[in-house]
Amino acid sequence: QARASVAISVNAHASRVVAIAGHYDCAAFAASQEEHAAAVQAAMRVIAGWGMPVRVIGLWVNDWWQVVVVADSDAAARP
Repeated sequence: QARASVAISVNAHASRVVAIAGHYDCAAFAASQEEHAAAVQAAMRVIAGWGMPVRVIGLWVNDWWQVVVVADSDAAARP
């Protein structure tokens, strides 16, 4: 389902970025920030494996509603 949705976004709307986010106090995945970061990175690897022409960004939303970048597939391409 997620792959099909991303494909529609990429093909129909020319999306070039996919963001995966974990957040503080998640009821569905009651885990530490470190565990969330690992899960976000695992999801990023899955999406990257789909071979779509997108930048994949992993995010963490902390208890102050601040967004922190966990990982960025484009980071290696920047100087």
